[in-house]
Amino acid sequence: MSAIGWVFLGVVFLVLEVAAPGLISVFFGMAALVVALVTWTLAPSPTVQWLLFSVFSVLSLFLLRRMLRKTFVGEKSAAENVEDDFVGKSATVVEPVLPSRAGRVEFRGCSWTAESDEEIPTGTTVRICSKANITLFVKRV
Repeated sequence: MSAIGWVFLGVVFLVLEVAAPGLISVFFGMAALVVALVTWTLAPSPTVQWLLFSVFSVLSLFLLRRMLRKTFVGEKSAAENVEDDFVGKSATVVEPVLPSRAGRVEFRGCSWTAESDEEIPTGTTVRICSKANITLFVKRV
């Protein structure tokens, strides 16, 4: 394959990474670009080109993925970050919350389904204890 072919393959892998992020195909894209540079300067045989592509892909995947994942994804999961945005914050009851029936609370300008172990009348300020999907579990302040 020519250097232009390797550049094209590298760009395809990089575009795939943007389309379906997961920090995998970016390493194949980088390896293809490195092989393009080697092919342009040294003109190795196709077998050597594919061998270099395989070696660079695997090495970059194992050596760089963990470090880059911490940088781009972070150490917390998305669910933990969302949970942190809710737990411990205050909300106002807009529809009474009963132990046997869910009510509604207003939090940051949005209405949320709320559940509690105690009866909480409309207008009461509550603290969010946890969140499960779109339901907030609250306690009276």
